[in-house]
Amino acid sequence: MSKEFDPEKLSVVFVDDDKLLVDLFRMLAGEIHPGWEIQCFSDPMRALAYVKGYGSRIDVMVCDVNMPFVSGLQLFEIIRLKYPLIIKITLSGNIDSRTIMDSVKIAEYNLCKPIKGEALCGKIVELARLRHEGAI
Repeated sequence: MSKEFDPEKLSVVFVDDDKLLVDLFRMLAGEIHPGWEIQCFSDPMRALAYVKGYGSRIDVMVCDVNMPFVSGLQLFEIIRLKYPLIIKITLSGNIDSRTIMDSVKIAEYNLCKPIKGEALCGKIVELARLRHEGAI
């Protein structure tokens, strides 16, 4: 029997090159779900280094698609191979049809910016619950 799902005990990584959004997510998610372990990065390479050290403990990773040097899709492609159980959610403000198709292949869910903090946190919990139930 698997242990019961607890939406207040999730480990979440948030990556966006916009430092204001990183700080906003940290603040809002921390207020809505104070039990979450939240790690936020504005540099995708620092996020990758963190995942390499703690990947087996991470439940959900939310990442902007359009970032300089390393895109969110490139980051997720690397992570997907080594840590397939991390739920990957992409965020994008403007995205073309090719990127949408690539994103669908790599991430479990894709969201458009802007998005309210409550809605993003709700989607994180929903997807984590589905993963716990074996539905994704």
